[in-house]
Amino acid sequence: MKKSAIIKTVAALIVLSAGTWLYLTEFQKYRIRALVEQARAELVSGRRNYSRFDALNELIVNATLPSVGKYGERYLYDYSQSGNPEKFATGIMLDRPDLRRANGMGRSYTIPISIMLLEDAKRYPPATGSFMEEIACTLLPKAAGMSFGIEGLRFAEAADERAAALQRWREWYEVNKHAVLEDDLRRKAAVDAHIDKQKKFLEGLNDLGR
Repeated sequence: MKKSAIIKTVAALIVLSAGTWLYLTEFQKYRIRALVEQARAELVSGRRNYSRFDALNELIVNATLPSVGKYGERYLYDYSQSGNPEKFATGIMLDRPDLRRANGMGRSYTIPISIMLLEDAKRYPPATGSFMEEIACTLLPKAAGMSFGIEGLRFAEAADERAAALQRWREWYEVNKHAVLEDDLRRKAAVDAHIDKQKKFLEGLNDLGR
């Protein structure tokens, strides 16, 4: 084979490898981000499409490379934790269909972001606003032990009652935010200690097996 033909073959293989790598990593990451943004657009417009959850879950669980799956999980977590109520609601819809688990993000985050959802709910189409209220009315009583303006999964409808209840939530959090944060830190430390204990146990088993 001539030298020029070898060079062309090697170049083609390099291009093919680069294309395959891009498809298995960057393109799949792009699809994950695109699905999340599509879900956000649908939620904001009043159309909740739970098929996005199935599509996203399939992309993450069946990712060709483990790094892509981990990227998807982390991207959705960071998206939900961005401090933007729309993104939080989208993340809840896609990642946590069981709303009660969302307080696992930390009450120092879920309480203020849930109050923001209640403040913003009326700016959106009725279906979106109802979903935002459902999230907040599920999380707040469990996180704070209070239920200002909350009846079941609905928030006070009358404008004056709504404003008064929101003010009580803001005041409650302002008074209690440091205690809530300290409790989050204690819980995190307990979880970290439990993980460390499990790691040491597994390391001990490995040492015994040698």
